Amino acid sequence: IRSIMSVYLTAGYHTTGVAIPFTLFALTQNPEAKAKLQEEIDEVLQDRLPTLEDLSKMEYLTQVIKEALRVHPPGTFCARLIKTGSILSKAVENFQAQADNTTILYCIPLYHENPSYFANPKKFDPSRFSRENMKNIKPNTYCPFGFGARICPAERLAMVDIKLMVCMIMQKFDFELAMKVEDVQMEERFVVMAKNDILIKLKPRSGINA
Repeated sequence: IRSIMSVYLTAGYHTTGVAIPFTLFALTQNPEAKAKLQEEIDEVLQDRLPTLEDLSKMEYLTQVIKEALRVHPPGTFCARLIKTGSILSKAVENFQAQADNTTILYCIPLYHENPSYFANPKKFDPSRFSRENMKNIKPNTYCPFGFGARICPAERLAMVDIKLMVCMIMQKFDFELAMKVEDVQMEERFVVMAKNDILIKLKPRSGINA
């Protein structure tokens, strides 16, 4: 339990902290998605604090966050130590381990940005993750939290955290990017994050008690 909690606190702090501003950034660049999400939040919450049940009802919120994590995954790779003929070597297309104890790096963006797996991958399209379209996503090609038995143990907690923050911000505030898009530059540290802060301008929504 202690080791799992340590993972939650250390690995979860930076990843969710990066995912939230990148989600807001993506919404500033996609006003139709932003308007649709705003409508869903207002319809479900009706000016009250969100509950876990509320979050589970917001299907479009889930789609938006999953798409934001596809476009801007906080982590860039998964590492696996595998053996010849292992399940992983069969699951990953065009890969065959040549010897036991082979270490491979599974580059997440190469799958998330591959048009063979995600049509028009540069387009921000939350509908990829609708219940119907999710059926068309090949296993192990969408993996912002990793995959398999070693998938991030805090995946569900992270999704709740991100949903809650995005939901509560959009409930109370309108927002826009307060910097030039070209000034949003990425760099890899513990996670992939903005080289400088992503500046988001918040404005209290009319008629909403912020």
